[in-house]
Amino acid sequence: MKPKKPFILMLCSALLMQTLVFSAITSAQPTTPPSVTDDVDGQHAHEENNDTLAAAQRAFPQHVTYSNGIIKPSVSQSKLDQEVRRLYNEWKAKYVKAHPYKSGRYFVHYNQNGESTKDPLDAVTVSEAHGYGMIATAYLAGHDADAKKIFDGMYRFYRDHPSTIHSDLMAWQQVDRNGAIVTTPNTGGSSATDGDMDIAYALLLAEKQWGNNTGINYGAQAKKIINAIMLKDVNHTYYHLKLGNWAQDSDPKYGPGTRTSDFMLHHLKVFQTATGDSRWNQVITTTHAARENLYYGYAANTGLLPDFGIRKGQYYEPVKPIAGKPFLENIVGDGIYYYNAARIPWRIATDVILTGDTRSKFQLTTLNNWIRTEAKNNPANIHGGGFYLDGTKYMNSGTYYDLTFTAPFAVSAMTDNNTANKEWLDKLWTNITAQPTNQASYFGNTVRLLSVIVVSGNWWSPN
Repeated sequence: MKPKKPFILMLCSALLMQTLVFSAITSAQPTTPPSVTDDVDGQHAHEENNDTLAAAQRAFPQHVTYSNGIIKPSVSQSKLDQEVRRLYNEWKAKYVKAHPYKSGRYFVHYNQNGESTKDPLDAVTVSEAHGYGMIATAYLAGHDADAKKIFDGMYRFYRDHPSTIHSDLMAWQQVDRNGAIVTTPNTGGSSATDGDMDIAYALLLAEKQWGNNTGINYGAQAKKIINAIMLKDVNHTYYHLKLGNWAQDSDPKYGPGTRTSDFMLHHLKVFQTATGDSRWNQVITTTHAARENLYYGYAANTGLLPDFGIRKGQYYEPVKPIAGKPFLENIVGDGIYYYNAARIPWRIATDVILTGDTRSKFQLTTLNNWIRTEAKNNPANIHGGGFYLDGTKYMNSGTYYDLTFTAPFAVSAMTDNNTANKEWLDKLWTNITAQPTNQASYFGNTVRLLSVIVVSGNWWSPN
């Protein structure tokens, strides 16, 4: 039986009214921003919403309670925090760049004005710089309102440039060429262990900072990288850290090699906790063994380590030139305390500061006593040209200052609480924070920023 016409008219009127009300409601809602797709992992992050709504859970400053006996500069905590904020702001303004051709991407420009003289003029970043940038941004979230937006953009940039050897690791160098940022052809597709480790560590920080439900599952992505590091960046005969995923265990030249500035002992502990992979304990044990071989065997009076070490039989020793050519980068610098090893006082001391593990403590005390004496208790005298392992200056042609060499000593100074060392730490803090950002190099500025985050008491563990 057909309904009568009056009923049909009433039904149509009601439906029309419902449509108008629904239209008014939906038109009042904000427009959903375009999604940014992570093509590698199939994620669709609504960038604006996620960046705005995900509040920092460990906002800067954090004022971490460090291990027993650790000291900080004798200035107020507020002044320590203030200096970190200022240096971060200056560093970010100078080095953090939005991708010029692709939205939702950021990178750290390490080669402005061809600063890196050995690299292509159009090189813009490397995985080392990228890892530094991701760590700094995660720690300064809360101070930097755009931290999550920038961090997520750095994550996407990393995913845009996978290593040709393993896609969960980052290709070590990118260039701006022919209207695109691409991995450096022929030479840039492999990874560097330090960049791999810092990116993984940064993602674990991000997991604690923003959680895993704000567009990127940081924890899951961190585990992918950590597992790839174990697979490709670790020598599975000796369980030492290799130079990168390009170094084959069976390669007689590079398979036994290791970079001492990769001795990031706290990173290794965090990786073990995050994955439950007990092999990281083997890597930690071997890393300490290599450190002690190089320290006691070649630098017992200084605490210095060479840029690169190599396993010979059961022990590690500084690398030497091969047939008149450098082991990897510099014919002299590879085997002495140079631009790679300059980061050691920060890398090794951070583990002691956070965990109280005393295995590296004696070496750090030796190092602190030696550099304080060498510099005549004045940080301005710390030589920026490197040292032979016995403490003799390399490139000793007048006074040469470089934050790369000075700033990390402030971190190691935190591990000795005697009166002389407390005064030394105060002098180091004053010196390194006074150096103008616009007059220092990318490397010096970046190492300084990461060092002052530790020294100020704001380097927290993702464990």
